[in-house]
Amino acid sequence: MLPQDIFPGVTWHHGVSLATILGAAASSAAVIWAVLSTLHERRERKAAQDALQTERREAREAATRVQADRVVAWYESVADDRVKEYDGGAINPRVGRRQTLFVQNHSDAPVFDVNVVMVDDEHRRNEIYRAKVLPPGNIKHDLGIRSDIPDLMIVMYFNDLAGLRWERCDIGHAEIADASLAEADPAV
Repeated sequence: MLPQDIFPGVTWHHGVSLATILGAAASSAAVIWAVLSTLHERRERKAAQDALQTERREAREAATRVQADRVVAWYESVADDRVKEYDGGAINPRVGRRQTLFVQNHSDAPVFDVNVVMVDDEHRRNEIYRAKVLPPGNIKHDLGIRSDIPDLMIVMYFNDLAGLRWERCDIGHAEIADASLAEADPAV
């Protein structure tokens, strides 16, 4: 059977057979399949590379955070009746609150340029502790006795061994510090 018998009205060149047409179609299908297969393989390879890069980045970030996550500061306020008040020439004791700052470095290495500030509910900052080096271990720092205790938050800034500046408040995780706050005048 000749192609002109299958497709009447189409002009055919002599020597073109149905086998030639089918071979060309099969070759075209094979080329299309190869291109689609290659594109699919590239997408899968790219997805695998992206997943590997994400995994490596997360591992680097976790390794970077190891020391920072082990350094904390907080304060405690305990009732203390040693506050004295003058009332008409007599001394009347009243209950005040003894404030104590706790700073702990649970890592295996020191941290540097430690600055701990108290931030009140009006966002005023008051430096309460500073150290050039904080070795591994615990520090207890007496802040004194006060009768007026505003709502305070402790914020600690420090540099880790890698030289990264960290910020950690007493209710959150360590984060890379905003340089403008970490170096700001504590009286601001």
